[in-house]
Amino acid sequence: MQLSATELGKEYGLSGEEMNRVLVKLGYLMGEPGDYDVTIKGRPYAVTKNFHRGTGGYGYYNRYWNTRTFDDSIKDVLEVTKELVSEVRAEIEEGKLLRAAVRKAAREKANAEFLAKEAAKQAEKLKVEKELAEALTKKENWKTVGKVGLVASGILLTGYGVYKVTPYLKQWREKSKKVKEKETVETE
Repeated sequence: MQLSATELGKEYGLSGEEMNRVLVKLGYLMGEPGDYDVTIKGRPYAVTKNFHRGTGGYGYYNRYWNTRTFDDSIKDVLEVTKELVSEVRAEIEEGKLLRAAVRKAAREKANAEFLAKEAAKQAEKLKVEKELAEALTKKENWKTVGKVGLVASGILLTGYGVYKVTPYLKQWREKSKKVKEKETVETE
């Protein structure tokens, strides 16, 4: 009867991951988790079947995978000791801790990069807002200067107009006086 690594591991109180690691240690498999291959020593006991999900438009429809089973007779040659099991469990735990540390470091790096980008965006936003506020202040200042200039030029133009018109007004007033005096003299 053919057994998977998980089923074979149950015979020894191990998980599938632990049993695969034991088989690596004993020389029946080689490689890393998720990418094991049978060694020459393991070929008489292992059967590998390749599967393909078929054709399709997406990568997950075209998935390839392998299943590996071991003959019952492998139990006769396996030497699974308590020391080997504890060593394998320690390696697996160490690998999990290492992967967790790598994930944590990657997450912290990504968070730091994200926060740096957000800080740069915020700084740019504040810079733009400051420039806009300065531009609006300048615009208001120019409006004020324009209004003051308009009022000042109005006053100057009015003063100039009065200056130019005053002699004519004096002449007109004198003419008007003379005409009135003449009329009053004639009516008398």
